[in-house]
Amino acid sequence: MPIFSTARNQLILIVIMKKIITLLFLFFAVIANAAKYYEAKIEFNNGDVKKGYAILPSNYDRVIYFRETEKGKNERYNSNLIDKITYYTDSGNEVIFIRTNLRGIRKSKKGIKEKVKKKKQWHVMAFSSDYISMYYLGHGYDIDENNNRIIKKANNDLSLILLSLKRPNEKPVTVITADSGTRFVVSEKSYLNSLIAYFEDVPELVERIENNEFRGGYFKQILEAYTEYKKKTEEAGAVQE
Repeated sequence: MPIFSTARNQLILIVIMKKIITLLFLFFAVIANAAKYYEAKIEFNNGDVKKGYAILPSNYDRVIYFRETEKGKNERYNSNLIDKITYYTDSGNEVIFIRTNLRGIRKSKKGIKEKVKKKKQWHVMAFSSDYISMYYLGHGYDIDENNNRIIKKANNDLSLILLSLKRPNEKPVTVITADSGTRFVVSEKSYLNSLIAYFEDVPELVERIENNEFRGGYFKQILEAYTEYKKKTEEAGAVQE
């Protein structure tokens, strides 16, 4: 009797699990159909490119929903197969996301120490020049209907938005500081340490950072200064040739 009872319970459990999986599939299908699709260009890791329409990425979901036409059939792509997605908003702006790892960096007495996380996540570009780009990392993303700006969503009030940097020849983004939405939450000492470690290729800029010329609220100004230094160095090299 116990043998038959156990077998029956296992069968019931299998049926229940199948129903749960079916319901979850329908749930995500409904979400995909209800979400807003933006005109987009997807660039895959293998070099393939797809143009059409896609929903915005989320670090909660491991797939990107895509349609070749605005009302076309939904296609699903594993996020880890994708390198970059460019979205085109209704106002004509471009919003760029990259899928990559996060790197931590700091300067110590023994030199530069770094650690790269294995997990890839979606990062949205906030600033870009020919020499450096800045990215935000949030839990999810949206586009404001009024000004098409990216909104960083968090799952609770304690969640943070990470600000990271990346040069064109780098693969991971390097985290510099964290933002709670109202203020920077990384200590000034830690923030400056990460900046000094990252910008060691431009001693003049490091000196200005060490002299407290820049602080958390002037993050963009540091990037603009770095761009000017690199541009001048490049131009000087061209003149010597």
